[in-house]
Amino acid sequence: MKKIIIIVIVAAMGFSTQSFSQIKNVICNDADTLMSNSIYAGGLSSVNFSTNKLTSTNSYNLRVGAMSTWHVTKWANVKTYGMYGRSDSNDLVINSFSINLHQNRWNIEFGKMATSATEIRPLPVSANGHFETWTESQMPGGAIGAKIGYKAKFGSIKIGVASRENPEYSFHFKTKVKNNEMHLVGVLGGENENNYLTGLTHKTNKLYQVVVFKQQFNQETLINEQIAGYFGNYEISSKVKLNLYLDAGYNLTTEESPRLEVGLIKNFESKIFKGLIAIGYSHEIKAFKVYAFLHI
Repeated sequence: MKKIIIIVIVAAMGFSTQSFSQIKNVICNDADTLMSNSIYAGGLSSVNFSTNKLTSTNSYNLRVGAMSTWHVTKWANVKTYGMYGRSDSNDLVINSFSINLHQNRWNIEFGKMATSATEIRPLPVSANGHFETWTESQMPGGAIGAKIGYKAKFGSIKIGVASRENPEYSFHFKTKVKNNEMHLVGVLGGENENNYLTGLTHKTNKLYQVVVFKQQFNQETLINEQIAGYFGNYEISSKVKLNLYLDAGYNLTTEESPRLEVGLIKNFESKIFKGLIAIGYSHEIKAFKVYAFLHI
């Protein structure tokens, strides 16, 4: 079955080294009004050129998935998505199923889903989720739990609890001031009761940045490690569609840098295709990296 899925993806992508297709707002007109928000299929590949010796390595990542919402009543939705990915011979499956009850400014959601803090990450069933940065991936993933949210004039706030060996408590605050959109999250507990995390995203017309600081328990060293991360994407030229990016991390406990990559992203589009080409330098592997991205 896995081979069949991969063959279908490759056939759909055809000629590109990396591509994806995403169909949004696909509506099924039946008695239950089931709406499929998006259907995703894509592939990601990169080439690393070592600076220590004349060698190169290749990496690939294939992903398919879909996300649907069933509007049961005016105050109740059933949300679900499923994703299958294969990366360098390793399989990955991510799924979600939750019930969302909402009335006026309040909403309650429970099931296997994104926690309050997970919402700061891009959806796995999307191009941004497929091409997620190291800093973004430091945020917690989905889990079984519940969360309650409230919308106000100043923005929105959510608090929730999830199950990860130990209880995990989290909050998510969202606000927008003029052209500045900000998300702030915090996490306590989880896989280890001493774990904690704070994360922030900030977006303007030209700049998108993510900051994270966390303490996590290392199962190999049996010590609590403190890790900081930063990702920034700045638009150098809107006319040329050229961006500068930096994805960096530092382990304050071991005094090592698990991530340090800087580079340029060139976006492009035609009547049929959109995409980007990125070239960067990764200090942790001492190599130049080249990415290609095409989508319909």
